[in-house]
Amino acid sequence: MKSILIFLIIFLSSTAWSQTTKLDGITKINGTNLYIKVTGEGESLLVLHGGPGLNHAYFIPHLGDIEKNFQVIYYDQRACGKSAIPATDSISIKFLVADIEAIRRKLKIEKLNILAHSWGALLAAYYALENPEQVNALIFSNPSMFSREFDKEAAEVVREKTTKEDSTTRARIMSDRNLDSRRYEELFRLSFKASAYNTENISKIRFDLPDNFGTANNSLFTALMKDPTVGANLYDSLPSLERPVLIIHGVADVVPFSSIQRLNEQLPDSKLVIFKESGHFPFVEETRRYNATVIEFLIAHR
Repeated sequence: MKSILIFLIIFLSSTAWSQTTKLDGITKINGTNLYIKVTGEGESLLVLHGGPGLNHAYFIPHLGDIEKNFQVIYYDQRACGKSAIPATDSISIKFLVADIEAIRRKLKIEKLNILAHSWGALLAAYYALENPEQVNALIFSNPSMFSREFDKEAAEVVREKTTKEDSTTRARIMSDRNLDSRRYEELFRLSFKASAYNTENISKIRFDLPDNFGTANNSLFTALMKDPTVGANLYDSLPSLERPVLIIHGVADVVPFSSIQRLNEQLPDSKLVIFKESGHFPFVEETRRYNATVIEFLIAHR
């Protein structure tokens, strides 16, 4: 009886627990329509996709084991995927961060666990710095660079790993002024080849780009390029982010390892895990280990 009571106390006091929610569709969030999908039950985990401009689809079905253990919340950021394209003056880091908080409130989650991939890690960091009391734990999966200081190094890595054939193919596709979503997907697969441990794994990534991808992406980048926050040095702000952070890095990623080391050094409570047979998408290339690593970290920080 005592053990049952202890279990109930732990169950009811879990800081990242939300009410059981089933959601799959467009929801009004922070003044715009965002696509949100909630699956699984238990402690909540919000997933932030990369890009800018991609959507949640590329995580599916690769986080299956995590979904069996947690309530996983996927959503498409504004001007991405199935979400609406708002006016460009409402597309910025500020609005994207505010969307995360609005989702937390909508789903009645006291504290968020966040799994953020690539560009999504920047949004997660900004959110956590602005809302530390609403964050339980963070996972930066193959995070993008948190400043422009590593741009030259990253560009050199891309040049070294890109074949002449791929460069020619990319130029030919880019010369088409009327690219549809299928051709954009070709571009993404071509670009991500440089970030794969095994290039055959790129075919396993599901992009599901919407028909209006070109229009949406143009609006997104037009707005973000005017945002002074984009490209700013975020590393120096990280020592104040006193939340447990798991950093995942695949050795074949074109994101320089020096930027990952800098990130790890700046965070006061971080753990770096290296995936030796992965690139930018370890949940695709080393799915079982990835899921197990994330689950272990989240359970340890309940």
